[in-house]
Amino acid sequence: MTLPDLPYREDIYGHVFMDAWRGEPHPYYLRRDDGHVEEGPPVLDGELGDPPDRHSEVLSRAHGRVLDLGCGPGRHVCHLQGLGLEVVGTDASPLAVAVARERGAKDVRVMPIEELSFAPESFDTAAFFSGTIGIGCDAGGLAARLARLGGVMRPGGTLIAQVRDPEATDNPAHTSFHEMRRREGRYPGEMGLRLEYRGHASEWWHFTLVGPELMREAGEGSGWEWVELLFEPADGFALLRWSE
Repeated sequence: MTLPDLPYREDIYGHVFMDAWRGEPHPYYLRRDDGHVEEGPPVLDGELGDPPDRHSEVLSRAHGRVLDLGCGPGRHVCHLQGLGLEVVGTDASPLAVAVARERGAKDVRVMPIEELSFAPESFDTAAFFSGTIGIGCDAGGLAARLARLGGVMRPGGTLIAQVRDPEATDNPAHTSFHEMRRREGRYPGEMGLRLEYRGHASEWWHFTLVGPELMREAGEGSGWEWVELLFEPADGFALLRWSE
């Protein structure tokens, strides 16, 4: 397998959003470590638009002070602010955070998921949208990630996490990949990804498409009580409660 040799561009993820925000959207692509590539969804109708109805319904469960992890250009932060909630958004991308601020997000910070620097019991609700819970994390590391998040949650705090069963597909490009992962003794939703945009590429990063059962297992092993799954396993939202 030969992959295109593209020059590296720092914060390429943020450039996608900044260009679109400035009125110059361009297509971008996600390449999996087996060579499979897909075009990303339109930014203007997605991350730079309003949250879809299902997201808004889930966000109605948010309460108190809210932490939006991997907030990108801030669509959920701005929506929650509009509901009168105090919200902190974090993202590893400086350009995405800059766009969020320009859109009116009041408190967004450049802060990777693994480097949360908040005092204990700072938040009542935490949220992961668009698969951000699996960025830079394999299936075996999910429980540790959730335990660290629990360290900044107040007792009884709510976790909202978008989840997707990786095997809820009949696309041969995906089913054959899942079978390969199982033969390797790995969770089928684990993969390497890179983003390709305007002739450049990001570094490769590890990503796990977290399904509901993995989420339940990791949560229950790290101090989170499973509450319910909203919508379907193929693309739903897991709600958990911090019980420590």
